[in-house]
Amino acid sequence: MNIRNLIAILSCSLILISCATVQLDKNEKHGYNFNNIKSLTILPFLEVRIDSIIPNNAGQRHNYIIADELAMALLGSGIKIVDRNIINRILSEQKLTLLGLMKEQDYVKIGKLTNADAILYGVINTENAYFRRQATISVKIIDVRTGETVFTVLTKSGDSWGQAERLVNPMVKEIARTLRDRFSLR
Repeated sequence: MNIRNLIAILSCSLILISCATVQLDKNEKHGYNFNNIKSLTILPFLEVRIDSIIPNNAGQRHNYIIADELAMALLGSGIKIVDRNIINRILSEQKLTLLGLMKEQDYVKIGKLTNADAILYGVINTENAYFRRQATISVKIIDVRTGETVFTVLTKSGDSWGQAERLVNPMVKEIARTLRDRFSLR
């Protein structure tokens, strides 16, 4: 085997190994009437990063980007989306943070303060390591009246090349499609 053939085979192998796929799992409360959700508060996502190859967790922050993309995806479904500026003002006034220290009753409180029927929040976890990158995004929708989680989505993606941040965009598109499909069934 000559060197050109070896390089071609190695290049093709690297491309195949580095291809990322998005796994998506969803679950909803059995018998829940999604027609009750007329307005939705979408909080910025909590971002957790584990970087062994990028110093000081450098890189793009996705917390508002994900919230905005999901809001855009749901606009055509007839659900009123609470404006982010109102959410930020309420978080500041109530001295609540999105550091992962909030309890479900805090999310319900925010939903009531924004006059929303439900609240959507999530966590994005990215990990960059040598020859491996992975990302996970989890989303929950809580009914403000009952405090119950009524819908969850979990996406995972990983491959062996580049930065985990590049995995996020296709994952968000899958989540947006799933939410749009769910709420268009109303």
